[in-house]
Amino acid sequence: MNGIFGEMPMKDYHSTDALNSTTIRNIADSSCESANHDRNVKPDEEEEKKKKQTASEIARFEGTLVHHIFETKETDSKYQIAPVDSKGNHISKNSNEYKDFVKELPEGVSPLTKVQHKMAHGCLENALIHEESKKFLQHGMFERSYFCELQDVEVKARPDIDMTHIATSNNFPCLVDIKTRGKGRAKRDIWNYEFWTSHMYLQCGLQIMTARKLGLEVDNYFYLLVEKVPPYQINVVPVDSETIHWSIRATQTLIEQWKAWLDSGCPKSYGLKQKAITTPEWIKTKYA
Repeated sequence: MNGIFGEMPMKDYHSTDALNSTTIRNIADSSCESANHDRNVKPDEEEEKKKKQTASEIARFEGTLVHHIFETKETDSKYQIAPVDSKGNHISKNSNEYKDFVKELPEGVSPLTKVQHKMAHGCLENALIHEESKKFLQHGMFERSYFCELQDVEVKARPDIDMTHIATSNNFPCLVDIKTRGKGRAKRDIWNYEFWTSHMYLQCGLQIMTARKLGLEVDNYFYLLVEKVPPYQINVVPVDSETIHWSIRATQTLIEQWKAWLDSGCPKSYGLKQKAITTPEWIKTKYA
């Protein structure tokens, strides 16, 4: 598959086998074999149904909610507020009333709480009065899927917002990634640290590399950071040219590792002839 697809459903995008930034980040975290296992594992459906929502699952749901409202400027087409009791509190998900409510929802519509509904609209309101993020939301192309070959490996990327159609200026053309954050987590210094420690630079590198391979001019990359707790603060943080260079360099290195792993028959190990254990300087200092 090769090209840019503007109307591809997320489910179809994820169903393709091309290498994506999640797998590349997993390679950086562990190994090619482990990353390949994680992307192919299929959790037992019944076990998944029994699981309670974890904090990470709730965070993922709320992130998707913010992405949706930023793109469409509404929530009603995909979400509906769950029923509440006489005191205004949400009823238990185990109650028959709640289960009946969920059953009657139209296909593709998910329940959400009053707090989540308020959060989504509060985030949108603040993003639209922020001079920089407003441009992204009003003029950007959302969720375009990129497919191409890099270093003889099929890859894919899906920037949240594509601004490559905007005439060249100080900040454009560019790609934009939306990140929902907790209270105080949208500060530039905090994200600058997590950008490297969580391997988000690999997502940045892969998106820019695929865009360029497909003929798009991309020299700028931004993060639209959104705090999903009141007062729903917004921050737009650019990625400088040196960081883009090293993000691409790191992505290229890991794609080469993946290609070498495939070419060697997908070994279920870390390879042969490992380097010997060495003594770090802090140990020498401690016991000198």
